[in-house]
Amino acid sequence: MPSLPRMFSLQNLIHKAQGTHKVQSCRQTQPFLILRGCAPPRFVTVISLNDNCASVEEAWLKDTIATFERVDDVFRKEFLSGIIFTGPSNVKITLTAINWLNSEGTTWIELVNTASTTSIPPPGPYCAFRERRLSHLPFKSEDIESTVIAVPSRLRATTSKAFPLCNWRRAVKDIFQIEGIKTSTAACIALLEDKGACIIGTTKLAAFAATEEPIECVDYQAPWNPRADGYQSPAGSSSGSGVAVASYEWVDIAIGSDTSGSGRRPGHWNGCFRHRTSHGMLPVEGYIPSFRRFDVPTFFGRDIDVCAEFATAWYGDKLASNQAILPAAIVYPIEYMELITNGDQRKIIDEFTANLEKSIGVKHEKVSFNEVWNAKPPEEAKGESLQEYMKDASRNSFFYDDYHHFDKFREDYHQKFSKTPYVSPPVRWQWKLSATISKDERDVAVHRLEVYREWCSREILRVGKYDTVILIPIENISPRYRDEPLGKLVKAANMYFNPVGVPMLFPAPILKAPEFTVPIGQVPFQSKVTGNVEELPVAISLLSAPGRDLKLMEIARDCLVRAGRPTNVLPGNKLFP
Repeated sequence: MPSLPRMFSLQNLIHKAQGTHKVQSCRQTQPFLILRGCAPPRFVTVISLNDNCASVEEAWLKDTIATFERVDDVFRKEFLSGIIFTGPSNVKITLTAINWLNSEGTTWIELVNTASTTSIPPPGPYCAFRERRLSHLPFKSEDIESTVIAVPSRLRATTSKAFPLCNWRRAVKDIFQIEGIKTSTAACIALLEDKGACIIGTTKLAAFAATEEPIECVDYQAPWNPRADGYQSPAGSSSGSGVAVASYEWVDIAIGSDTSGSGRRPGHWNGCFRHRTSHGMLPVEGYIPSFRRFDVPTFFGRDIDVCAEFATAWYGDKLASNQAILPAAIVYPIEYMELITNGDQRKIIDEFTANLEKSIGVKHEKVSFNEVWNAKPPEEAKGESLQEYMKDASRNSFFYDDYHHFDKFREDYHQKFSKTPYVSPPVRWQWKLSATISKDERDVAVHRLEVYREWCSREILRVGKYDTVILIPIENISPRYRDEPLGKLVKAANMYFNPVGVPMLFPAPILKAPEFTVPIGQVPFQSKVTGNVEELPVAISLLSAPGRDLKLMEIARDCLVRAGRPTNVLPGNKLFP
């Protein structure tokens, strides 16, 4: 397994980058103290002083630097080689403060008078240039596989009501348009930027946002899942976003997308919290479509409280604030749970279910969707069973739209190169099947999705009568090595993604409902890579009625706390604290 991305190294010093800021007033500002007679240093720290500050004392300076080190993972002592104070022009530095800075390697001290300039650099570490600009560390990589990543200092701004996401670092799946990267910015991402969040980079995804295993990722390597033995599938298609959160402590949140499981599967396999938003809460402009009826942004995090805070800031104002208080209910879907054949995984799910019962105060109901359909079928079914009526509905609707969204790409490619584009085997298989689906078949399928949505909302979720939580297992967990095709694990006929009926990851998109994925345990296996017993993460999803996003997170958090379970996961190989 390749080494994890390292911090940017320059002259054997470890640094990370901070955002650019030009100090216009520095053209008139001269150093008011130079130690050791040195030229201006390359790396400097900006320290903000109060307007009524008369002097800088050693004790205050030590406390300030200690705070920088504690709060900011970008800050390093090497940035103390130069100090820029921003404050009143008459401020004095005590001799003891000067001696302490000298002992820490400071060779340059300068003052920016806040009373005579409108451009004040925020506090934090910077790279300084001869033309008196403060900027990020100057590096550039043309290698798409580069492990050099720039992140902003956490000192540059403080959160406020207007900017609740200041200092939040987020990675964004490369299915969303980002201004400055060949396109403008997707509307849902612009919402985050407006609230102060910072994009630190885009993340890899499966080709055409399809379902690919690592060995099927032909053009670029799949991201590396850090869990277990380090050689397990990251799942997809939002694989890079799941891996980013699971790997790096300096990534707060990663944005992905979810149509039919693209976010939930990486949450499960990479062992992190993951939330699929209620449909329609966030705009989709600038987000490459797959099946607009199902498409929603999703996000990954390591801490359930951070996830709730992030969701509140991102789209909490779109959620109803006066939701009715309804009796609680827990639905344990029999058909979906029976698909989990790993005994250890099933035991972990059942233990969590018992915890949820105690937390909510109700017993779970084992519900067969097939039996409820037979007992209370929708009129449109005309005697057909659930499996008969919905047999092709998920596939024909989703596959048709997804395929035809790329018509122009295929046409343009053929016109330019006089050949069809290469696509990976699973995409090729899906496109070949999708090309046989007619528009009429697609429309019938969409109608049946709507019939199912109304039926399930009424008979299973019982919207308006109960505050129902449906437990959704995401996928049977077992070793899924990077160097093995999925065909070795399943029958050849089912080698590629082919949604028949209503698979377990389809109720949420059909219902337009939120689904929150929670890591709840680990199952052991004998790794062929390490030769040791390793542990695969296990997650469960909680599904509720549309608009109950924050309530769903609250229910999950209360359950974890009451059961004495962790409310956060760690980055790296180890899952729980």
